[in-house]
Amino acid sequence: MSCPENDTELNRDAVVPKGAAFFSLETSKPARHFAFHLLPDFTLLAFSAALDPLRIANQLAQLPLYRWTVTSEDGGPVVSSCAMSVNVDRRMGPVSRETDLIVCGGTVRTGKRNRELLSLVRQHARFGGRVGGICTGAIALAQAGLLTGRRATLHWENQPAFREMFPEVEVTENSCEVDGTIFTCGGGVGATDMMLERIEADYGRSFADVVADMCLHTQRRSDQAPQRTSISNALDSRNPFLVRAIKVMQVNIETPVTMDELADA
Repeated sequence: MSCPENDTELNRDAVVPKGAAFFSLETSKPARHFAFHLLPDFTLLAFSAALDPLRIANQLAQLPLYRWTVTSEDGGPVVSSCAMSVNVDRRMGPVSRETDLIVCGGTVRTGKRNRELLSLVRQHARFGGRVGGICTGAIALAQAGLLTGRRATLHWENQPAFREMFPEVEVTENSCEVDGTIFTCGGGVGATDMMLERIEADYGRSFADVVADMCLHTQRRSDQAPQRTSISNALDSRNPFLVRAIKVMQVNIETPVTMDELADA
């Protein structure tokens, strides 16, 4: 897929800050490029948790390992779910096949679908590009038909409604999921988990571990790690009957079960 001549992904330099920590890394790989598309009310924590590991990787290696471009629907600033406004580099548009295109969601807005965005991610995937979703960004990927028959995840709060809307998607409660060229995460520090997996795949476990240390992400989680603290830890109880009852109530929040049904379970 060709890129417009004024596409900022072609001329924006990688950010390589100076730092005290250093990791000797030899590579001839070209810088991997990420295009982050911010939806209105996106989660600032999840976006920064995905972006900063890339900056830290460049800083540690003192090499331009990763580049990024940030886009919005019209090229203007985007207001996050915490009401902070973030400037972007350009309006959304086609990117090269080698670019990882990531939709950053947050608070879900009801209303009509963004047809231009859905067409963009659909076309990028069709040409072999990697497409990702952060927090509720998976909704846009599902609307574009990219998650049919695939594993995906999004923030646990939005999973019940998502399952009803897209029964053809295998939704997991894992921190992040990679299924072929499609990758998703539940948001929050799950975005860091997802990027550390990418960095490890590119440059090895040792380097990714040092990036994690720089993030103070002292316990790296695999993509199979659950999004929520285990129920037994949260309740400070390992009573199997109590834990089972809580699980039944959690998966039936929208249509609560009766006390008799809960007792039977």
